Amino acid sequence: MDHKVTTDYTRLLGNANVKVYVRARPCADGQNAPEDMFERKKETPNNIVIKDTERMQYGNHAFSFDNIYWTDTTQETLFEATSKCLVDYALKGINSCCFAYGQTGSGKTFSIFGEQGGEKVGLLSRSIEYLFDMTNRQQSKAKEVTLVVSFLEIYCDRVRDLARAYLKKTGRPVSYQTSSSTEWFLRQ
Repeated sequence: MDHKVTTDYTRLLGNANVKVYVRARPCADGQNAPEDMFERKKETPNNIVIKDTERMQYGNHAFSFDNIYWTDTTQETLFEATSKCLVDYALKGINSCCFAYGQTGSGKTFSIFGEQGGEKVGLLSRSIEYLFDMTNRQQSKAKEVTLVVSFLEIYCDRVRDLARAYLKKTGRPVSYQTSSSTEWFLRQ
C-alpha cells in the first residue's frame, strides 16, 4: 500500500468532474495569524504552503487544489464559484454533490449554513434559493419538477440525516424509508 501524502489534489482522482477547494477561516483568539502558518504566491494561486511552525526541521509542505479561498472570501463569492454550477447541473438531470470536510472547528458549518439573513447566509440556503428561482423560471417549459435532496452528516463514522432531525424537531410528519441498501428517502 502506498502511504505517501498526496500534495496535488487536482490530480488525485483524475476526474475533471471532481473539484477540491480549500477555504481558510479567520484565526481565533490565541491562534497564529494565517500568514504565519500558510504562504500563497501570486504566481501559483492554487497552491498553499503550510509552514511547519512546530517542527521546522521537517520543512514546509506544499499542496495544490482547484482553488483556494482565503479568509476574506465572502459567502456570495464562495457560492458563485463552487455551488451555483452544481445547481445548474442538477437542473439538467446531472447528479451533483457538495460536501464540506475538515476537523472540528475548521469552518464547515459556517460555509454550509452561515448565519440567518444578510450577507453571511451559507451555501445551502443560497443553493436552495437559486434552485427554486431557476425552477420557477422553468415552470413554463415543464409541467412538473421533482426535487430530491439529502442532508447528511457523517461524524465519528455515524450517519445522521439532518433533514429528518429538523422535521422531527418542528413536529412535521416524517416517513423514512429505504429502496435498497444504498438509497434512503425522507417523505413528508
